[in-house]
Amino acid sequence: MLADARLFSGAIDLLTERFKPGSVDAVVGIDARGFIFAAAAAVKLRAGFVPVRKKASCPTRPSNRIIALEYGSATVAMHVDALKPGARVVLIDDLLATGGTSAAAAALVKKLGAQHP
Repeated sequence: MLADARLFSGAIDLLTERFKPGSVDAVVGIDARGFIFAAAAAVKLRAGFVPVRKKASCPTRPSNRIIALEYGSATVAMHVDALKPGARVVLIDDLLATGGTSAAAAALVKKLGAQHP
C-alpha cells in the first residue's frame, strides 16, 4: 500500500475522514510504521505529530508504560512535554494484534492530560 500513491492517499483519507483540519492538536503515532500513517494524517489535519517510541529511543525525559506482548513485554515511551493538558489527540498505529501497544499509548496520552476529540 505504501508503494502505491493512490492507495496510501486513500488510507490517509479514511483515517482522517471524521476530523476536520484544525480540529485536532496532535496525531500520535506508534513506533515504527504507525509513524508513517500518523505523520501523513497530521499534515492533512494541520496538526502536530507526536511519536510513541520504544523506551530506549526517547532522547529526553520520557513518560513510560510497560506492555505485555504475546512473546514477552516491552516498554513504550513518549516525551513528558509532548502533549499539553486538554490537547485533542488522534492515536494511529499500523497494526492491531492484542491491542496492548495501542492501550499503552492511549494510557500515556491520558496521563499527559490529552483527550480524544
